Parts: sequence; C-alpha cells; structure tokens
Amino acid sequence: MATGQLKLILNEENDGTYKATYYMADHSIRHVDSVGFIDQNHLSLGNNWLTLSRQSPKEESKAEVLQYVQLKESKTPLVQKLSKETALLRIPSFSYTDKKHINTVIRDNLETILNTENLIIDIRGNGGGSDISYEEILPIIYTNRIPEMTSDGKGIQPDFYLDSSIPAYQWVSYTRGMLEEM
Repeated sequence: MATGQLKLILNEENDGTYKATYYMADHSIRHVDSVGFIDQNHLSLGNNWLTLSRQSPKEESKAEVLQYVQLKESKTPLVQKLSKETALLRIPSFSYTDKKHINTVIRDNLETILNTENLIIDIRGNGGGSDISYEEILPIIYTNRIPEMTSDGKGIQPDFYLDSSIPAYQWVSYTRGMLEEM
C-alpha cells in the first residue's frame, strides 16, 4: 500500500452500527454492510470477510481475542488444544489445492483429535471447495453407517458403508420412502 493511499472509510449509521467502504488493491470499491469491533485493536469487516489489526499505537489485547483473530486469519489448516477436554480443528478452505495440507494436519494430530472429548471444527469464512478435501474428516465425525445409494435398474441399493452396524434393508426402505414423498 502506497503512503497516503485511502483504504477504508467507516460510516456510523443512525442506529449506532457501522458500514464501510473498502478500497481493494486494484482500487475498486467494496461496500461492506457489516462492521464489528472485536476489541480496541481489531476490526471485522463483512461476515468473516476481512479482519484488520491496528499496528500503531497498539493497546494490549486479551489472550482470547488474540487467539480468535489468529484462528480467523489463518490461511492454512491447524489443530490447537484449547484445554484438556477440547481440541480445535481449523479449516479455512476445502479447496482441492489444500487437500494435502488438510490430510497432513489431521494425520499429524489424529491422536489428539481422537483422544480429546470435544472437537470443534472451525470452518468460519470457508467458502467451500472440493468434496474430496474433507474425506480425512469423515471417519472422525461420522459414527453411524453412511451409505451411498445407487440404482441398479431393480431399485435403489446400498453401495458402500463406512460402518456396518445398521442393516442395509433399513437404508433401502428409508430411501424408498423419501423418494415416494418427493
């Protein structure tokens, strides 16, 4: 950013909320209808779109605020142990290009993830991506049978199961019932 370049204009509304005009790197304008003050050093624009942090003069922020901002601004997957009972898995994107990193973070921290009573999966600001990017998470979060249903010309049949504790006929009758309601 060049010296003297205008990047942000905050406008207070009559109801005490704020709206903003943000100037992108190409000088195009982005209007932001949601502005939140996280604390005296951090400003949130949009629905998890952008977090701005004061550089100078900086006042001391609480540890919880710094952790929140760090997680929100993270561009890569990570695992943090928040307490003895709780771990947090942060996945900022399911883009196919992030798949290897997601898999590595999960595999490197699998023992922590599986042996911690509570797991928070933080996907704030995650715009989606490729279905294959979250395949390493599925065995962790799904504890019951998950069928893929295929049509073989004779009806709908279960094709694949992650867990075999529920009989196949229950899934077939459930799916047929759902289709009849449609």
